[in-house]
Amino acid sequence: MYQYHLILLTTFFLAACSGNDGKVIHPTTEFLEEIKAADYTVSLNDENLPSISILNNRKTINIIGETEDVDSEYFLPEVGDISVGSKLIFIVIPQMNEIRAFDYLGNFKYKIGRTGHGPGEFEKLHSIDYDEASKKLVAVDLNEVEIFDVKPDTAIPSQTFIITQVSHLSDACILNGELFLNGSNISEVDTLESDASIYSRLQALPPINKYDLETGEKLFHFGKSYKSVSGFGGFDALLSETKLHCNESTNTIVGVFSRYPFIAGYDPANGSEKWNAGILDFISPQVEEKDIENNVALVPIRSSFSDKLGPIVELNSEFILLQTGVRPPHPESLILERLEILDFRNSKFVSMLLNTSTGKISILSDELGRTLFQNDEISITSPTDLENLEAPPTIVIGEPVFSF
Repeated sequence: MYQYHLILLTTFFLAACSGNDGKVIHPTTEFLEEIKAADYTVSLNDENLPSISILNNRKTINIIGETEDVDSEYFLPEVGDISVGSKLIFIVIPQMNEIRAFDYLGNFKYKIGRTGHGPGEFEKLHSIDYDEASKKLVAVDLNEVEIFDVKPDTAIPSQTFIITQVSHLSDACILNGELFLNGSNISEVDTLESDASIYSRLQALPPINKYDLETGEKLFHFGKSYKSVSGFGGFDALLSETKLHCNESTNTIVGVFSRYPFIAGYDPANGSEKWNAGILDFISPQVEEKDIENNVALVPIRSSFSDKLGPIVELNSEFILLQTGVRPPHPESLILERLEILDFRNSKFVSMLLNTSTGKISILSDELGRTLFQNDEISITSPTDLENLEAPPTIVIGEPVFSF
């Protein structure tokens, strides 16, 4: 069943159609109205912004990635997800299918994982989350979850969960000794006639799944779902992809739609919604849903990096940080390739603080660079070399960037 769903979703999402009959653009007007009606909303054009203090005189502790030695553990060919504990920083290197651990001074400690199919190995490493209470690191692979017991000088593979009920795994976090996982959650509708179309035979279940961290047993699913016009469950699942954050301070699971600026907070005990919030005047990456002579496809429309929310930034408090780029105006005559470079070089980051207890969002008045993490001791940022966009990334460990 899992392989059937995986092939089906991939085929339909990448299918290409021509013509304009039956074309629908996501996010739809109806969904944008849902965002406007959220419990809390904030506009990117709001001029009444709260003030924060940018700590311009902060000390840089170390910079990882400055070496040109490609065989060095300090060389970063690319940077994926990041998770931070009280003493260690874990950085995903997607190209290598590995996780590298550094201490707060930027000293390399050890590697976790490699490409392969065995315990502690990865086929396509997506995201990670470290839980300080249990000293466990969870890593999301292609169709499985790897759990590691973290020690000061090593991380030991302890469990592997093969996820058969959920495909397209994308994010995970740990809270209260339980695992929360996002992915395409598809089930068949048993009440339909046997000759019913494939579009009506599959339905999407809510995108957030709760698992027992010790046994890997799925407990239940919950969360906000995005509905396609065709009602095909595969489309609904893909459009409902959700970034996750487990906040220990407020005992809240935060779900952020990957493609759309809708955010919700959930009770981890039963999955009930505590609050919801939306960001207005946000340019979402668009997807076309085309229906031509009953052949339906989802086709992504080219978009800028500015059209999406970045990863959820943990602040080790009841607050999290959300960031997005805002594109400058430009002549419509520019070709797409040149336009994309100008967008990147001239765009600025807008940073938003979200209170995970209430869902209230505040846009910060001062511009921050790309921030990946902050607690009372350190911040982790990733500056971009605008003169050499193909240069390997660097990770800057320093004192906190801002106070609020």
